[in-house]
Amino acid sequence: MHYLRDGVFILGWFSLLGAVWFWWASEAPPRRARPWRGVGLALSVLGALVGGFYTWRFWTTQSMLDGRVEVFGLVLAATIVVAVVTWVVLARTGREASIPLSVAVVVALHFVPLAYLLGDWGLVVLALGQIVLTVLASRFAKRRELAPSYPIGVVMGVSLLGSAVVAAVLWLPRALAA
Repeated sequence: MHYLRDGVFILGWFSLLGAVWFWWASEAPPRRARPWRGVGLALSVLGALVGGFYTWRFWTTQSMLDGRVEVFGLVLAATIVVAVVTWVVLARTGREASIPLSVAVVVALHFVPLAYLLGDWGLVVLALGQIVLTVLASRFAKRRELAPSYPIGVVMGVSLLGSAVVAAVLWLPRALAA
C-alpha cells in the first residue's frame, strides 16, 4: 500500500467489518466470553470512527483506487450479492448453521481482488488465514455444540481488528503529522 488515504481507509474499513463480525458473534456466546466479545466490538467501533474520520480528511489525496473506484464498487457489490444469495439458499434448504461459514468465506475471498486494487498482497495472506481459521472454528463449534456464529464471528472479528491495528500502527502517525 502506497498512499495515506488507503492506509487509513483500511483502518476504518477493517474495523467496521470487525465490528459486524463481533456483533454476529453475540448470537449465543458462552457467558465467560461475552465481555471479551464486547471489548472487541468496542475497539472495532473506535477504529472504524478513527479510520472513517481520517479517510474523510484525506479523501482528496492520492489513492491506489484513483481511476479504479468503480472496480472497487463492483467487488463490494459482487461480495454482497454472493453472500446474500448464499445466505438465502442455505436458509431455504434448512442449513442455517452453515450460513456464518459461507459468509465468512465470501468475505475472505473479497480481499483477493482488493489486494490487487490496493497493491497490498498481505490481504491475500489475510484471506487465506481467515478461510483456514473459519473452517476450524466451524468444526470447533460443532464439537462443542456452540452456535457457529460465535467462533466464526470471533475469528473474523479478531483477524480484521488485528489487521486494522497494523494499519493504525503504520498509517496513523503519518495522518497525525499531516
